[in-house]
Amino acid sequence: MDAILTVVSSPQKRGSRRICAEPIRVVNSLRWRVDPAFMLFPWLPIFDIFNIRANFKKPIDIESVQTRNDDFTLLIPIFNDINRLTNVDFLKKYRDKVILCTTTNETPEFLSSLKKLCDKYGFKATYSDINTGKKNPWTIYNKTLLAHDVVLRESISTISSEYVIFMDGDTYVDGDLEVLTGALEEKGYDIASVKVLPSKRKTLIEKLQGVEYDIAMQARLIYPWLTSGAGMVAKRSIMVSTMKNHSLFFDGGDIEIGELSDMMGYKVGHIPMIFYTEVPHTVSAWIKQRFSWMCGMFRHSIVNIEHNLKHPFHFIYYSFIIYFLLPSKIIEIFRHWYLLPFIILLYTVITYITNWKVRSRWMLLFPFYALFQVLVLVWFGVYRYIQTIFRSKNIGRIKMKHNPNNISFFHPEYAINNISSYFIALSSTFLLIMATNGFAQTSILGRRYEATELALEITDFTASKTGETLAFIFPGKEEGSVAGFKSESYDGVYDIKTTGKDNLQIASEAIDLFGKEYNVKLTQEIKDIAMKELINDPGFPKISQESENVQIAKELIKKHIT
Repeated sequence: MDAILTVVSSPQKRGSRRICAEPIRVVNSLRWRVDPAFMLFPWLPIFDIFNIRANFKKPIDIESVQTRNDDFTLLIPIFNDINRLTNVDFLKKYRDKVILCTTTNETPEFLSSLKKLCDKYGFKATYSDINTGKKNPWTIYNKTLLAHDVVLRESISTISSEYVIFMDGDTYVDGDLEVLTGALEEKGYDIASVKVLPSKRKTLIEKLQGVEYDIAMQARLIYPWLTSGAGMVAKRSIMVSTMKNHSLFFDGGDIEIGELSDMMGYKVGHIPMIFYTEVPHTVSAWIKQRFSWMCGMFRHSIVNIEHNLKHPFHFIYYSFIIYFLLPSKIIEIFRHWYLLPFIILLYTVITYITNWKVRSRWMLLFPFYALFQVLVLVWFGVYRYIQTIFRSKNIGRIKMKHNPNNISFFHPEYAINNISSYFIALSSTFLLIMATNGFAQTSILGRRYEATELALEITDFTASKTGETLAFIFPGKEEGSVAGFKSESYDGVYDIKTTGKDNLQIASEAIDLFGKEYNVKLTQEIKDIAMKELINDPGFPKISQESENVQIAKELIKKHIT
């Protein structure tokens, strides 16, 4: 990739004065010349590689579950339109366990239809007051904005079953729910996410969502706490405890349940029983849904960023790469649009490899689908979040006010994991910034590095410190090793001592060293021209007190001798 980016990013100007030396041109063609900020964009597919772990993580075998438990209740929220309850045929199999959860603010027509449905199939219904003061005050979205998690929280208090299953009104299950609760009991989980897949894959947008769901469900093997509103199962007592801390913010409210349970010290798992749910079948309907999803993603990734730090790769992927680097990605795409085909190809290959178990030919189009979301729709998620704050008077902060297990950051059972997770997340983010951002390098390190050069500098520093440590442990024996680490790790640069030398002498020695390292014979004319350009370069060190000045000079030569 280095060579490709360099070739297209370094066009020659006709008539410009060049100092030609073929071996040096070959060496320079392999160096990274592209603006460092652009290096940030490919990190998104690169970090998808970590999901390859899911291919080697064995899920629970539903067929091998021996335990059965029928002491459960199904809670299904429904508002505004009874026709949105499309899974009646499935629910009637569990008629005495079904509770339809709604509000006291529905229209008479809706309440009448709901009663008839309950009478016909033996369902029960709960009615929660969301304190709006008006009947049916808003559109469906605005109603669920306040009501969805409220009715679930209040409905739990009315039941006494051992387990509770949350399910949407357009979802049905491929399997026996007694096995689901049995698996929860058998594995000792307090709460579990399930495998949610689209019920239809006919239109193009449905097929692409199918790929998305397949990939997301693979990730649940690594991040089981990413619970879905389409379906989840829990011990009733645990769900009651968890919902006491719920922010009642609609967007991302389903994931908040799993996240809170994890924070509160409950055992969260993943049971791969398939829950089929309806997905938008048109692009316009899909975009409307994604406004809500992107709002929830922004809330979890930025508004509650400290919780993401407990999951380093999740933090780096969502909080850092998707949001913090978003402006840089947009700018660099416009500046280096010709590299988009390469990035799309890279993303396609990585997506295919890391999700081998669920591979599909539609993965060829998935990068475009994903790119549109992380570059365009993500902005609408931020707008939706701000809009939601004003409508609901709720900023969606996740707080653990109810803490029955006395969990804290430095809790003996979790302290090491918390500290190591924070360290990995923050140090990785810092290294990514330093490796790819010129402003950060200049501010902290005093000058700008190229990616490869910075890596070598870090390697040299590490080797030098290792040598010094060995010299301390074995005095009198490892003195040579210290120098050896320095010279071997960076092409013998430190063999030149510059203390007391003037700038011309530094430049001359650096040019000679450059010629020796790349086995290039430099004529005096070439040396003179390089010397003049080198000393006039703003990056050339003006004070010759440290040995690294020769190294700085040598690196600058590569810009002038091509």
